[in-house]
Order: sequence, then C-alpha cells, then structure tokens
Amino acid sequence: MNSIQSDSLAGRPDLTGAFPFPHVSDWAADSALFALQGLKSNLVEAPSLVGEDFVHRVVRSDPILWQTTLLHPAVFAFLAKEPSPWTWEQLSSEVIRDGDAIEIHDLRFWRRPGRHFREILRSLGRGSRGSDCLDAEFISPLSQEFTEYVSRAEKGLRLVEAVAPGYAADLRHTVHGVALVDQNASFRGSSGAIHRGLVFLSPDPSWDETAFAEELVHESTHNLLDLLGLREPLLNGAAAFEEKYSSPFRPDLRHLFGNFHAIVVVARLLWLFSAFEANGIPGREPWRERAMDYLGKGSQCLQGVREYQGLSDHASAIIESFVVPTFCRFASEIPSVPRVPTIEPECH
Repeated sequence: MNSIQSDSLAGRPDLTGAFPFPHVSDWAADSALFALQGLKSNLVEAPSLVGEDFVHRVVRSDPILWQTTLLHPAVFAFLAKEPSPWTWEQLSSEVIRDGDAIEIHDLRFWRRPGRHFREILRSLGRGSRGSDCLDAEFISPLSQEFTEYVSRAEKGLRLVEAVAPGYAADLRHTVHGVALVDQNASFRGSSGAIHRGLVFLSPDPSWDETAFAEELVHESTHNLLDLLGLREPLLNGAAAFEEKYSSPFRPDLRHLFGNFHAIVVVARLLWLFSAFEANGIPGREPWRERAMDYLGKGSQCLQGVREYQGLSDHASAIIESFVVPTFCRFASEIPSVPRVPTIEPECH
C-alpha cells in the first residue's frame, strides 16, 4: 500500500490522524459539564451531605482536576447506577483510588480496579473471542505479564504519537485509564458508556506494539463517540438497537448503533494502517492485507447505517464527511475489494 492520500479528505487532517478530532477538547469539557449536571440532579432527587461535599470539592478544584474528576469512569457508572446503585461514599472512594493507577507516558494503567468495575467486567457478554466474561479477572499488577503488557502498550502509544499524533491526542482527551484483563475475557478490547473513559484490554503474548496501537485507537474511537453522543444520541429510535445485522468485528448479529461505531473505527484504522506502511512500520502481516480485510468487513454494513432514518446530524456528518470518502478512497487503492455500496451521494 502506498501512502494513501484522499482528495476529499485532503483538507481534513483532523480526521485522518494528523490532528485531533475537531474541537475534541471542547467536547470533553462539555461532557464534564454534562456529568456535573447529572451529579447535581442526583442530589436534588436524593439529598446527601457526602454528595454535596463531593460536588463542592469538584467545583472548587482547578480546571484540569475539575475535568479529570468529572470524566472519571466511576462518575459515569455512578450516574448509570451500574452494575448496581452506588453510594456517594463509594463514588468518592473510587475517584480518590483511581484504580490504584500508575501513569506511564500520560496513560493511566489501573493496577487494582474496584469491585464495581470487576462486576461490570463480569457482566459483559459475547465478544469477538467468546460468549461471556464470567471467569474473567484483571491481570495481577504483581505479575511479569502485567509489566510486559504495560511496556508494550506504552510503546504502542508512542507509535501512534509518531505516525498519527491526532489519534493519540484524541485518546488523551477521551480515555481516563486502561485495565488489563486475562484471556478469559470474551473480547480483545471493550469500552462502554456505563464505564465511559475506562478501556478494558485483554491482550495475549502475540500482541506487539502495533497490536496495542491498533487496540488503543480502536477503543479511544468508541470513547470519542460516546462523548459526542452524551447531549444528543448519535442514533435515535428503538430500531437502532435491534440485533439483526452482521458486524465487522463480531461473529454474532449486532445492532445499527454498534455498527455505526464499528464503521467509524474501521475508517480510522485504515488511516492508521496507511500511516504504518508509509513510515515503514513492520507488521505481522502486510498492512495492505489488514486494510483489505477491514475495508471489506466495514463496507458490508455501511449502507445499512447510512439508510437509517434515525441518524443525528452529527452522526450523518461523520459518515458522509469521513467514513464514506475514506472507504471509497481505500477501495480505489485496493482493487480486489468490492466497490463500496453506496446511496446518494455517490463516491467520487
């Protein structure tokens, strides 16, 4: 694969990895405000002296700590009452503990996630590797395995910074921390709105820095989209959650909401793979072949998402200004991939 340039995206380096997603820092700040409004609403519904103290301490903190605290995964799990209702004491404790995290190269690795997050992990269902996570555990921070994976993940992040610095910046604005999970997980990587900001990764010994780089970009894209959809859902209507569609990354049938996330992930990974190739980064298989595989799978579900009548303006803009031109451009560079199915406007 030559270093691929897109005529339709030439003026949008913020979408191809050279620069961060448009106004991502503003989206993050507004999401923090959204979380604060949720906490205050909770206090109105159920007054709590501990809760009032927690909110008071947050609003009196400096802007960086203010936003970091409000975008903490525990805040979103608290507001979602997942996996069960939290107390304000539990919320405050989790925010202070912060998973007993270590920070390496601006990325937090949770060494000891709290019990709420263990329960959330165990509740996750079918993924690309298996049917459930009932036996999954967080990798012990005392193990050599943990140390080795953290080292490789750090190298993966540095690699993203080198070839696609915009995607690395997106990660820092949208991901609070990473929790490493053993191979009993049903997934390779997992993110979700109920623990927004916390990425679960289940690596295996074959993962090198390019695998970690791919997974970090993959999961940070989910977290970015979750931020964009806080104020207004990206897809509206119950039909968006009917599990009857094939998916690029999952063997089971998925819903259109999941496929919307998936095609945005695929588009960003295509640019990442192109950047790897352009910079001579070796992979376990040629980056062209990876791109062919992902583009083929993503193209199969693109039209179903585009035709859905419940797309928000933001979702439509992301698809039409980024996903479609990316898929079309890469399809033209990889002749063996079937032409991307389209509805108006046509690929050009």
